[in-house]
Amino acid sequence: MGEDGISKALEEILPRIRWWPWRGVRKEIRVDVLEESEHGILVFFSVDNYVFQLPLAPIDNVPEKLADRVIKYRGKYWVEAEYTTKYLELMDSIDGVKAEDFAVIEGKVIEAEPVDLETTTNAVARYKLSSGLELVVKSYRILPELGIEPLMLTKLVRENFAFIPKLYRVYSYVLKGKKLYLSLVTQRAGRGEDGGAPFVERLKGYFSDLSKGVKRGIQYSLLLKHALKLGGIIADMHVKLNPGESTGFFGLEPITESDISAWHRRIERRIRVINERLDELIAKSKGHIRNAYEYWQSFFNGRARREAVERAIADLDLFVDTYKGRTHQDLHLKQMVYVQESGSFIITDFEGEPLRTDEERYMKEPLVRDLATMATSYYYLVFDVYKNIVGKPLYSIAHKIVKQKFPFIWEWASRHSLYTVLKYSYLTSPQKLGYDLFGYKDKPLTKFYFLYVPVWIVERALYEIEYELHYRPEWFVVPLSCLVHLPIPFYPRK
Repeated sequence: MGEDGISKALEEILPRIRWWPWRGVRKEIRVDVLEESEHGILVFFSVDNYVFQLPLAPIDNVPEKLADRVIKYRGKYWVEAEYTTKYLELMDSIDGVKAEDFAVIEGKVIEAEPVDLETTTNAVARYKLSSGLELVVKSYRILPELGIEPLMLTKLVRENFAFIPKLYRVYSYVLKGKKLYLSLVTQRAGRGEDGGAPFVERLKGYFSDLSKGVKRGIQYSLLLKHALKLGGIIADMHVKLNPGESTGFFGLEPITESDISAWHRRIERRIRVINERLDELIAKSKGHIRNAYEYWQSFFNGRARREAVERAIADLDLFVDTYKGRTHQDLHLKQMVYVQESGSFIITDFEGEPLRTDEERYMKEPLVRDLATMATSYYYLVFDVYKNIVGKPLYSIAHKIVKQKFPFIWEWASRHSLYTVLKYSYLTSPQKLGYDLFGYKDKPLTKFYFLYVPVWIVERALYEIEYELHYRPEWFVVPLSCLVHLPIPFYPRK
């Protein structure tokens, strides 16, 4: 019972698993390679244009969390090996798997548990070792031709970038002549608090005082020292990912008219896809939900959005002959862990924006785009906290914001965005670096950030609207309101 047997077993179970791209749909599987050892098996298989890897370990007792993911094969029960204590032993025992070590892993794995089974398309597990060390394994199910995250993490490790989890090991495999990255082994960073945690606590206190009649100025709700810290972290990351001009994966390149045209087309495509998705939601909805979608689609196609997009498209020309480089691409507070002891942040995810094609993920872009994604992240955070405090629907809050009846959310996001941008622009100025990271010539970022950042806030907000309409439709009003009230506005035209 070899490859045919494992194919049939997988075809039966995979439609129930979150990382399967066609959830609920059975597909024919072609096994490319099946590697075995005394600790389990490693299967590489193809479906349509995707290549998958699936390490499996046999188990006697099935954990409740994994009950619906058990695979029956060769008269045994198997589960994804990452969620067992045998994963590292399995990978180390297969000849074709290569391990690149960056630090020594001391001790044996004595406890293993899934981190997230429902929202991620990767396998992520948390390990406790006999030495007391705690590790996180992130294993890629769909294998990209170019492993962006491993490339970026290993680059940052070699450049001594301090704001990532300690990297212990990277596993890879050569399949059909191509090196494919399989998984990362890192130290566990923090205790589950994402990067928004300190801001959330301050905001909760602010709103709680207001509900008790205690009036405080907006200054009381701010954590600008953390915004400054984030500006410094982003600056350091960009400097180390782009040490000079290069046409390789890392480094700076001149922006051409072709780049401008590609970004212009991307913006237009997103507007089209957003309207198509809203049409689908409207067709499937009834009553007040349908009315809400119709109202917000009308608003999306109204003057405020059109003016923002037209201005962003026009201002793309500002970037001709400046530099593009390697960016994080999906930089926001949920991609970070806040370390309370140091008062700093650890960036934990470098995969890029999920809705992008592989080609788009590989693209270099103006470095200020990462500043724009942070600005929209601040906007999301204060919006989310306010929603949870007042208990009102997102649509209701967004309606007040777009009508400028509740300016606090915009002001809070704007102040934090400004401090992050100013710290970043100071640390990346030619006077500090000794060279030009952006190519902005006579309009440096330190003085003219309002020329460069708003363009990409608009572009990122459109991405977020599209993303939310696919996964959390009730949330798309958050980036929509951010789109029409930018945390860093366009400068007034004369």
